[in-house]
Amino acid sequence: SEPEVEVFSAAASIPGRNRAVFLLMYEELLQRRLGSYEHVTSLRPLQLVSRLSLDITIVDHVPVVDLEVLPLRNGKITAKPEVPITTAVKNEKNVWKITFSPNIVQQAKISTSGILGDFVIRYEVQRDAGIGDLQVLNGHFVHYFAPKDLPVVPKNVVFVIDTSASMLGKKMRQTKDALFTILRDLRPADHFNFISFSNKIKVWQPNGLVPVTPLNVRDAKKFIYTLVPNGGETLSSIQNVFLIVPELCA
Repeated sequence: SEPEVEVFSAAASIPGRNRAVFLLMYEELLQRRLGSYEHVTSLRPLQLVSRLSLDITIVDHVPVVDLEVLPLRNGKITAKPEVPITTAVKNEKNVWKITFSPNIVQQAKISTSGILGDFVIRYEVQRDAGIGDLQVLNGHFVHYFAPKDLPVVPKNVVFVIDTSASMLGKKMRQTKDALFTILRDLRPADHFNFISFSNKIKVWQPNGLVPVTPLNVRDAKKFIYTLVPNGGETLSSIQNVFLIVPELCA
């Protein structure tokens, strides 16, 4: 159900009263979303652990700003969201160190099944006005350009979705994933609607665009779930076109 997750297993025989250390190294590109980076670590040992410690070090070539640790993402809703217990944050120059080490009693208060949830760190880096940041390494370069202090422009967004038979399978799954992602990024000042087409056209809200409210977003997700490829091939070659029109007048 989660194609982006890589699942693997390893087995080893360890003599009694001995200790083994497993080291996993990987690279991940953090996506900057709504002006911040997010680093997520899944904490799901599926049992209470006598010694559990999560140590995260964040180092960047530019100063890290607005760093915050979010409440554990585990599906539970609390009246007062709080930083995970025992979390310690230290900053020295441009190095941030975050530690999370709950004992077995503290783990049990979160979950007796060992499914603690996702430990999430959100932060931004200091950005200077101008052409952005340019990095050169081993004959390759990356140009980071993220304008700041620009006013947010309200948008009228119409999603035009091909639901013909040619969208069966992976194409429709990818389209739905994209729609869910964009729905999360819409702002309260935006308005949106859906149009699906195959051998006929269907408009989600016939009376026009609707504002981005929790109720409308919920109903929009239901509409996305019901999208099923059917009908004949369309004569048009347009597929999954997202039209974004700035709202320039009140």
